This record gives sequence, C-alpha cells and structure tokens, in this order.
Amino acid sequence: MNQREEAKQAAKELTKWFGKNLPEVKVGKFIAKRFYVAHPMISDFIIINKNFYTEIIGWHREDLLYTIKLEIAKSAHILLEKAFFDRFEDSVHHAEVEAFLVFKYDYQGLSIEFKVKKNLDGYFLHYMRIL
Repeated sequence: MNQREEAKQAAKELTKWFGKNLPEVKVGKFIAKRFYVAHPMISDFIIINKNFYTEIIGWHREDLLYTIKLEIAKSAHILLEKAFFDRFEDSVHHAEVEAFLVFKYDYQGLSIEFKVKKNLDGYFLHYMRIL
C-alpha cells in the first residue's frame, strides 16, 4: 500500500472510530457526541468533538507522519489530560476565538502539541500536531 492509500485508510478508520467512541451527552435539549477532558490548568472541561477529528483528517495529508497523527488522535482525550501547558497564542484567523491555549506532551519519542481554543461556548480541542 502506498502512502496515499495508507492515508486514505487511516482517515476512514479514524472516522469510524470517533463515530463509535465519542460518548453521547446531553447539551441543553440536544444530544451531542463529545469527550469532556479535565485538565488542572483549566477550571472548566476541554471538549473534544467531531470537529477536532475532521480537522485532523483534512489537514496535511502529504505529511509523512499523517497516519501516525491520526492514530494518536484516538488517544487525544487521554493524552491531553497529562499534557503540560506551554503558552497562550493569539487568534489570527478565528474572530470568534478569544485565545488559544497550547499544551505539549511527549508520547513514545514524539512531541505532541495540542491547541485548545477558548470562545464564549467554552474550551475546545482545535488541533493536534507532531512537532
């Protein structure tokens, strides 16, 4: 299987995984699928929802670490709890975002960076990358 086929297969597997594994929770009158992650740096939960996974799938498919990143994304809700806060970043392209909180975690010899966006609705895991 070539890199493009592996990337396509990994994207399908992650889509299937989050469809099956995101817990259903009641949000107001509605049911949503999301993880709630507690982190000592933040008084509220960090939400990981479908948007996080679709962002990961859609970006940088040509990256040599793409399939590894998609596999690690399945553990984001666990790794983010253990990650250390690194810095705040201003939002450049997202007007609705007050700020980004950047966390880092070393995982199996790889440095993982998580970007959490803070907006009026709460804290949401926006993106994850391998440094």
